[in-house]
Amino acid sequence: MSNRKLLYIYYYVNGQKVRNVGFVECRVKENAYRFILTLKIPKGYVAEYINIYLYRYESKKGYKIGMVNPLVENCRYSIDVDKNELEQNGFSME
Repeated sequence: MSNRKLLYIYYYVNGQKVRNVGFVECRVKENAYRFILTLKIPKGYVAEYINIYLYRYESKKGYKIGMVNPLVENCRYSIDVDKNELEQNGFSME
């Protein structure tokens, strides 16, 4: 198994995908998953807080792993999540 996953983040308006605004990289550590978010907030948009959820494919139920407050147009965040807790909630990076 690879210990690194890369997913893209999109901005949505009324349920429609508008544009790519960044990506998230997930690295598996011994007892934790580290999510590294790289965001580019488009000029003219305000993002006071961004909630970060994991979703299963075809599922509307998400699991909140964190919240960030982007203060500049280009930002990078690191969020560590306990591996056992995430797996107990039905998520795995396998």
